[in-house]
Amino acid sequence: MKILQYLHQVIQGYALHAALAAIMAIALFTPQLHAKPVVAFGYLTNTTDNQNYDYLETIFPNSFASSIEAIFYSNVLKPHRANEILKEKHDISLQKNYRHVELPDVIDKLNADLFIYGNFTPLADNRIKIELHLYARGSNEIFTFTNIGKMETEIFKLVDRITLIVVDFMDADNLFMARPIKPGEHIGIITNLEDHELHHMYAAFMENGHPVISVQGNEIIRLTEDRHVKFIENFKFIRTVDNSYDTITDWRKTELYYGPWAGIRYNKIRNKLKDVYYTYDVHYLDVKSGIMDKLYNAYGQRLDILCIIGFNEDRDECWVRAIDMRDKRLIWMQSNIKTGMLSANPVKDITDKLIEQMHKERKQPFEK
Repeated sequence: MKILQYLHQVIQGYALHAALAAIMAIALFTPQLHAKPVVAFGYLTNTTDNQNYDYLETIFPNSFASSIEAIFYSNVLKPHRANEILKEKHDISLQKNYRHVELPDVIDKLNADLFIYGNFTPLADNRIKIELHLYARGSNEIFTFTNIGKMETEIFKLVDRITLIVVDFMDADNLFMARPIKPGEHIGIITNLEDHELHHMYAAFMENGHPVISVQGNEIIRLTEDRHVKFIENFKFIRTVDNSYDTITDWRKTELYYGPWAGIRYNKIRNKLKDVYYTYDVHYLDVKSGIMDKLYNAYGQRLDILCIIGFNEDRDECWVRAIDMRDKRLIWMQSNIKTGMLSANPVKDITDKLIEQMHKERKQPFEK
């Protein structure tokens, strides 16, 4: 079977990868005094009914685990070892699928710092789609991303590409970059900057080849500031079809009581709450997609990238989320972007860093 042969080559090829990565690790990572972070892997579940692909459920996570351990200062738990720990210490087995609300308990039982699991779907033309979920212990946040590649000719590139994404996210900046944002792409910016600071940011983007579409959140600020709401923080967690950075919510803790005692007024309130739940959770992606279509069409389909940039009060740190408005994909996410010490113009310095990052081509971790 060609696929199996190629995957065996992948595993064997990591001997060379590990040697190259060891050299990189010496150069890039300074030995630390604290214990290595523990990265635990679950299964990558086969989403099809074709059992011929089931063997990939452990081969893929094993490959990612070996790759990450080679280039990132960490200890890894492959699915087999994770399953052993759960059985020996807690008399339970590692599951193929987890609800998000179950992740805090699983990662605590594994005593890991990061838990990675997901699924794969074979596609037409011998391609494969891999979806991974990353949950950091104690964060109540989950990062999901999707990657597609050829099962045979691009299997090395696919594994390396996904490894790079995971390692970037594990870094301090929680960086995710699906692709560079190139000069010439029209950018709309929603931010909590105003007045001259906002103008400085616009000017920097335009000077670096990005036409700026006038989309910003000043009106939203005015609507919410009386309620002491930091409006920009509402955009920090973002969910799109393929990639997302979301919070873990447990709707089991929400109870909508009902009984023969309920009157007309109570039922109206209860139904409104149910509508909110269905609109902003069950049907959230459909509702959001419709709103984004309206926004995209309102600007004559010239709004290529929507950037959401949130600054702290001192303007010396920010985070960014960027959506490709043409296919509604989250393509860039980064946190903890900071200025240097005693910066005279922190907004300009941070904007320069943002532009440098968005233009940067990411190099595969195992390339010479």
